[in-house]
Amino acid sequence: MHFGPTNRDLVDRTPPIPSTERDASSARSTRMPSDDGWHRLFDKPIELPGGGELRTLLDAGRYIAALPRATQERREWRIATEILLRVAEGRWPIAFADIAIRRALNNGKPPPRPPNRRNLVKKFKIIR
Repeated sequence: MHFGPTNRDLVDRTPPIPSTERDASSARSTRMPSDDGWHRLFDKPIELPGGGELRTLLDAGRYIAALPRATQERREWRIATEILLRVAEGRWPIAFADIAIRRALNNGKPPPRPPNRRNLVKKFKIIR
């Protein structure tokens, strides 16, 4: 004796799979960058090595596009480009693009040395 639906009953009640083809009205992706996304300002402008600065996502995109092809194809610049596009699309915070571009600009340079803390300590006199 069997109680409950059979496999055949479940298959008959399964809704049809929707068509994956798009009509012309829905062919536009909702994730395309808008003009407003590209004009968003960085929290602090990014200083460029040769002078100048990047203030907006559009400035950063134009700077990357103007780089030589060999530079654009380096790993750090490909990452910066991908993150810049995602930020312009509104998927990620602008801080991610800021960090990626700064890292690409500073790639290969030694990290800044921390200040000598002993000299800082000598400036203050401990009173007991």
